[in-house]
Amino acid sequence: MDRACLHGRRIVPCAFSQSVSPDMLATAPLFPLEAELGIHLTEHGDVEVATPEVAEGVDVGAGDVLERFVREMHNLESRLNFVGYGMLCNQWMLDWGMGWNEFECRQLADEYQEAGIAERHEVVNRNNPDWPTAAVKLVRTNEMVRTALGFSDGPVSEPVPAR
Repeated sequence: MDRACLHGRRIVPCAFSQSVSPDMLATAPLFPLEAELGIHLTEHGDVEVATPEVAEGVDVGAGDVLERFVREMHNLESRLNFVGYGMLCNQWMLDWGMGWNEFECRQLADEYQEAGIAERHEVVNRNNPDWPTAAVKLVRTNEMVRTALGFSDGPVSEPVPAR
């Protein structure tokens, strides 16, 4: 920054506020991307966080959170080649209001995996093939996933015999 100023250049950092060093803030004006892009981070306290109780097969009270997770994952899977586990837990689930921090989001994602709603798999890392990327995908054969996506046919009833 100082070098740029010596050469008559003006630098305006544009970054997410949590990733800007205090030294940088002291030398240049900051335009937070959160406000510019309309992103609401949980650190700002303006995102409602649903805290479900999920245990062995996913609690019925967690239905709204589960449906939100499934719908958002479905949207991500339709747009991306894969959904990275790190991005899912460190950013997207926080943006969706599914936890107060990354730890809670990782716990919830892991519980959904244990319940058979999502599964982890590895994706080849082109930059370093020895270290594959952890990814998550929905288990579309799971009945809760099918119901949340509106694919479930509902209960099958026996035909009424004619009299």
